[in-house]
Amino acid sequence: MKIKGFTLVEVMIVVVIIGILASIAYPSYVQQVAKGYRADGQALMMKVANLQEQYYIDNRSYAVDMKLLGFDKDPYVTDNGFYSADSSIVDGNLQVSLTALGEQAKRMMHVR
Repeated sequence: MKIKGFTLVEVMIVVVIIGILASIAYPSYVQQVAKGYRADGQALMMKVANLQEQYYIDNRSYAVDMKLLGFDKDPYVTDNGFYSADSSIVDGNLQVSLTALGEQAKRMMHVR
């Protein structure tokens, strides 16, 4: 009678191979996720810039309060909580800042 199954050595070899593949794939995955979130940050900046220009056309000044642009809070924080956008006037010039928050800031420091 022949017993079918795997030996412990065969199972351990499979576990080692899976571990090696995971150690290679996970950093690439994290890098791609961070790039995706950066695209959200870029889209937010473009949205703020467009809303500021529209506000300037309508009011002949830039909005310092993000609520005036239609956002629900000032500074505006994205839904995923990774970016914060705010604007200010310094020496008569508009400055719009986009800040990476929390985990996204950590990822941006480690991922190039």
